[in-house]
Amino acid sequence: MDFLRRYLVMLEKYGKTALYFGGKDAVEKGLMENIKREIFRKNLRSREEFEACAETVMRSLFEKSHALREAVFKIFDDYQETRRAMQQIEQASGSSRAAAALGREIRDELEALVPKDFLDVYSLDRLIHIPRYLEALRIRLARGKVDYEKDRKKAEQARPFLDALRRMDSSDIAQTGRSRQKAPEDSAERKKLIDEYRWMVEEFKVSLFAPELKTAFPVSPKRLSQKILEIQKGKG
Repeated sequence: MDFLRRYLVMLEKYGKTALYFGGKDAVEKGLMENIKREIFRKNLRSREEFEACAETVMRSLFEKSHALREAVFKIFDDYQETRRAMQQIEQASGSSRAAAALGREIRDELEALVPKDFLDVYSLDRLIHIPRYLEALRIRLARGKVDYEKDRKKAEQARPFLDALRRMDSSDIAQTGRSRQKAPEDSAERKKLIDEYRWMVEEFKVSLFAPELKTAFPVSPKRLSQKILEIQKGKG
């Protein structure tokens, strides 16, 4: 772990980008906590399971810490590039209300996609997809400033599914602090289903705004609607 603390450090060139996420120290702490969850948060219920895990833990530490470091550096590269593209369209928009509106929308999506605590909320498996989503945002910006009406039509296709996601999130927030008459596994299952839906929506946006990037799995309005029904009818 001492070795990892020396290895999982921010390069000097990412100093300014790290400020968006609490600064260099906060990011490095986030990296350490992320890899510890990735490696050590295991549901081990027998000696055999423990020993099997112990046999692979050292290799996993080094392999996954390297993968995490590379993923985060890639995210920082793409995050900064996306902010730069966003700022350029906002500055060049002048009296164009459409361009300004597009810039604000992309800014909101950027902050939602890579929140300040992204290292706390995303696993390594999820982090590796973030650069593709960021590239999709930049492609949308480039095309939207040329043909804003076409961007609006595509955005309208995504809106019902984004609204559904917001309602799901709002429902869960409203339950915070209340006594919920549900088993813990029900809440865990609901959270899992909503998380799956969240990334289906993200992939759907890729298919709409930047289809050349390809989606990680098949996604369509029909599949999204089916997942909504599954969440509504399922546990939690």
